[in-house]
Amino acid sequence: MSLNEGGNQQQPSVSVLVTSFNQKVILQRLVPQLLDEAYPHDKLEVIVVDGGSTDGTREWLATLQDRRMRPLLQPANRSRSSSRNNAIRAAGNDVIVMLDGDHTVEKNFIMWHARRHTERECIVVGESQFRSHWRQRALFRYLNTRGVHKLSADEPIPGRYFRSGNCSIRKSVLERLGLFDETFTEWGGEDLELGVRAEEAGIPIVYEPRARAWHHHRRSLGALLRNLEAYGEKSIPHLLKKHPQLYMELNLHQLEKSWMRLLMTGAVYYPVRLLADLLSPVYVPPIIFDYLHIRQYGRGFLRSQEE
Repeated sequence: MSLNEGGNQQQPSVSVLVTSFNQKVILQRLVPQLLDEAYPHDKLEVIVVDGGSTDGTREWLATLQDRRMRPLLQPANRSRSSSRNNAIRAAGNDVIVMLDGDHTVEKNFIMWHARRHTERECIVVGESQFRSHWRQRALFRYLNTRGVHKLSADEPIPGRYFRSGNCSIRKSVLERLGLFDETFTEWGGEDLELGVRAEEAGIPIVYEPRARAWHHHRRSLGALLRNLEAYGEKSIPHLLKKHPQLYMELNLHQLEKSWMRLLMTGAVYYPVRLLADLLSPVYVPPIIFDYLHIRQYGRGFLRSQEE
């Protein structure tokens, strides 16, 4: 499909916000992909928010002469909420496309996001897939089937499934919602919380699989599980204060059951974890990863309740 189908005048102005820290190698692929897209030059800007990188990212950004580029250099690596909010405030265009700096995109990525905002007021979640790696093949296959991928094509997306690594929202909608909550300083929770606010405000969240991005961060299972435990301890209590209904939606009520407490013991967890590590290059039943997820963020959450 041609970008200009229907006329340039129908294309909204777009600010692509890329948050990055020490991701120069991937940015050197991503930024040209964005700038090479056949989107009207006068309706596009790319803002790369750099959080004090030490890998040469800033020096490389300084060499780019394209007028559409607007580096936003921060003195230190801030939280994702803070970095995204700074970029949103600096954005000069109507539609905000957010993308993590460890992604690359496919053809017409910007166009597919922009088109959905000509139809109605909404939030768009694009397709984000992990690039497979043999040592984590099963884990990445599992992650690629979570969230919006569990729903049918026309099913409404609940706020808890919103992720900001590949999404788009009109700036006016973000300002009306109040941007990201900057009190989320640990891994996870800030985009889910914004999604819940959007859902409560009646703003539909839609899935656009044609706005495809590839996720190149090769996080190990161990690193993911550590992040989930920290998420349960630091972020979930804050989420529940703002949105108590998430207690049920995140299955935290299961932690009250004696059988779940038994499953959370080390006697069960460590053999299951070992099995997942051994089988990851081949195949791991999704129920094992489901268990590891809830066990870790549940463990973190229970610890927060003891403090």
